[in-house]
Amino acid sequence: MIEVLAAIALAGNILEFTRLGISLLNDTRELYKSAKGSLSVNDQLELITIDLEAFVAKLRESNPGTSIENSFQALLTETQGVAKQLLDRLEGLKSKDSRGRKWESFRKAIKGAWTRDEIEELTKKLSRFKDALILSSLLENTVRMKTQAAFVEGIQDQMDTLVLLVRRNYEARSDEHHHARRTIAQEIAGETNEITARFEMLSVSEVHERKLRHDIDTAIIQNLAYSSMTERYENITEAFPKTFDWIFEPSTGVQPKWSNFSEWLKTGSGIYWIAGKAGSGKSTLMRYIYEDERTRDYLKSWAKSSGNSPREAPLSVATFFFWLSGTPMQKSEIGLLRALLHQVLSSCPQLGSVAFPDIWSKNYSNAIDGVSSDWINALPLKRLRSALQRVAQQTKMPVKIFFLVDGLDEFVGDHEELATLFKLISQSSMIKICVSSRPWIIFEQIYGLRPSLRLQDLTEGDISYYVNSKFDSSVPFQRLRSIQPEIADLLRDEVIEKAEGVFLWVQIVVDSLLTGIRNEDDMAILRQRLTAMPPKLE
Repeated sequence: MIEVLAAIALAGNILEFTRLGISLLNDTRELYKSAKGSLSVNDQLELITIDLEAFVAKLRESNPGTSIENSFQALLTETQGVAKQLLDRLEGLKSKDSRGRKWESFRKAIKGAWTRDEIEELTKKLSRFKDALILSSLLENTVRMKTQAAFVEGIQDQMDTLVLLVRRNYEARSDEHHHARRTIAQEIAGETNEITARFEMLSVSEVHERKLRHDIDTAIIQNLAYSSMTERYENITEAFPKTFDWIFEPSTGVQPKWSNFSEWLKTGSGIYWIAGKAGSGKSTLMRYIYEDERTRDYLKSWAKSSGNSPREAPLSVATFFFWLSGTPMQKSEIGLLRALLHQVLSSCPQLGSVAFPDIWSKNYSNAIDGVSSDWINALPLKRLRSALQRVAQQTKMPVKIFFLVDGLDEFVGDHEELATLFKLISQSSMIKICVSSRPWIIFEQIYGLRPSLRLQDLTEGDISYYVNSKFDSSVPFQRLRSIQPEIADLLRDEVIEKAEGVFLWVQIVVDSLLTGIRNEDDMAILRQRLTAMPPKLE
């Protein structure tokens, strides 16, 4: 299809061509010679004709369309023929020389080139082309405008339909959205009311919540306890006045006899081992350490140094005394672990959920049925070990824990396993442990390189003080001394010499001698009492 703009351009060229052609044929008074030897009007007509012929040829290449376009193609064919004829004639009019010629020569040239009939016929054709072209262009443009108007109108109709569909879709979705928003608002309002009610219920039951937690913590603590848990500790003889004070003093000399215990309490870590012969007073010393206020004072210094916090961490001190002659719980690892956990959780109840998370959560979830109290006896050793390890590794509460465990040699079980457990939990910066035992090889291998002391090497002064105090406070002994001072002093010195650091032997021998003196035994019987007691106690 021929474009509208191309048709307008073609019409312009043809109109210009016909106008100049008619002017050339009917009016030659204004003609003059051009620089090339042909007239200027000839030049203009030639240029227009050449452009017209080329443009017509290009338009003819287009495919025919409507009936109006077919008529237009025929007009183009005729126009192209006239254009060719005119170009041929114009070529013959060009001057042969460059000198000027008069008007008469041109007129003669025209008459020589065209006859009157040809001129009239060509003039009529040009006029007819002009009229036909104008009419054809108007018809073509009218048809095209109608076609385009119909096309635009069709597009407009489609757009209107599309807009209508979009509007209907929007209105439908708007209704859906409005309904959805209303539904959501109602749901939110309902949920908000329910949540508010729940918060109010929580607020009202806050006291019950705290009580529930307290009840669970208390149940765990109570179920860890057992009847003979502190029996051994309570039966240990208290330290004789003014003995064992040296434990809190610094060790002097080039080669100190023991690792500074008070300094270890304040700044040390890991395990401190107190080794001693049977009867050397280990248990008495351990009770003394546990009860003396200086122990907690030094441990508080350790608690203050926890992390970057300037605040003092809570301190928990737990102790256990193995007893080979006691109940199964008093000489077992289960008894040890339950006792230690009981004391730690008693001072820090919040750690109950850390030590026994599954049991705690189960009781919390089933609170409506009451707190269960029948679970602890069913816990195997492995569960208790895990509980202690969780307490040692926890970061929920920055508590410092000091364990004091006496009589590892009186424990019935695998000593190496127990030592490994202590070694594992003491790796925590929150825990330190003081243990005591006889100097067995197994303990020497495990604890020998750690801070330690050998009790029998440090009690000579305490034994002398004890013996002198006992004899000096005995009226029968003072009476013997006033009668036989040499005999009395010899007995006293011999007891101190044979003691070899075994406090229990000293206590037994002194009590036996004082009994004999009260009975007024002679010197032979008193010496027999002294020699009859074996130097070592097992």
